[in-house]
Amino acid sequence: MAVTIARTAWTDDDGSGTTGAIINNAVKTGLYDQIDGALGQVGAQIDFDMGGDLSIFVSDTGYVDIPNRVQRSIIGVTGVTYFLEVEFIAETASAVTAYAQLYNVTGAAVVGSSPMSQALSSTTSVRAVSGGFSLSGTATYKVQIYGTTGAGNKVAAKVTLVGR
Repeated sequence: MAVTIARTAWTDDDGSGTTGAIINNAVKTGLYDQIDGALGQVGAQIDFDMGGDLSIFVSDTGYVDIPNRVQRSIIGVTGVTYFLEVEFIAETASAVTAYAQLYNVTGAAVVGSSPMSQALSSTTSVRAVSGGFSLSGTATYKVQIYGTTGAGNKVAAKVTLVGR
């Protein structure tokens, strides 16, 4: 839904055309258009790089902080739905399931619908998106990952937190 401002008519003080400020309607409309354009950016997608590297593999079979991790202090915006967008890759072509989740460092808890998994069976990267979740208040977040086969087939990931 586009966010716009209410457009109201501006008239002189008493409607006679002889009192108050004279306003150029084209200039006023141009100003409204600029404000609407700026407000339209508010509804745009919000991306936060959460770290990771597709060439640094982990062999853990339980959640660990993503390599090259980024901890972000994020202010949750009411009405915005957030998602983890993860690009996973396996070190070898054997089957492995990769997992990722967003962890709230401040609250010491996993964030709602952020845990996700992706089956991998080749060394081609695969993009996956978590379920939607909300964030509220200000907190510090990080991403954790692991793979099911440990050293048998390590996994790597690059993660973006997206708000729409």
